[in-house]
Amino acid sequence: MSESDSILLKGVQVPTFVGVPDEERERAQTVTVNLAVVPTASMKGLGDSIEGTINYAELADCLFVVAADRPRKLIETLAEDMAAAIFARFQVEELSIEIEKQILPGMRAAAVHLHFTSDDF
Repeated sequence: MSESDSILLKGVQVPTFVGVPDEERERAQTVTVNLAVVPTASMKGLGDSIEGTINYAELADCLFVVAADRPRKLIETLAEDMAAAIFARFQVEELSIEIEKQILPGMRAAAVHLHFTSDDF
């Protein structure tokens, strides 16, 4: 994945219900999402028109909608669900998603990083 041809959303704070123990999923917690997407269309020569690219606000909103959809045990599942929704809604060739969760004392975060292509969905 070439990051020079990517749209990046960094440090998106997304509330969700996630965790293996039932008690952990009972309260909302905030995960941090970093996302890189490669649009199907080139980002060069857009003529300063948003119609030729992916709207960042709509992309971020997609993350929030998926996270609020239902509780999950694993952040891996949340990442895959977010990726599926992005591929369904936007013209994207590939994406990488990283989700960080603050869970253990003495650790800044536990995280997963997954990469998907349009062939995955």
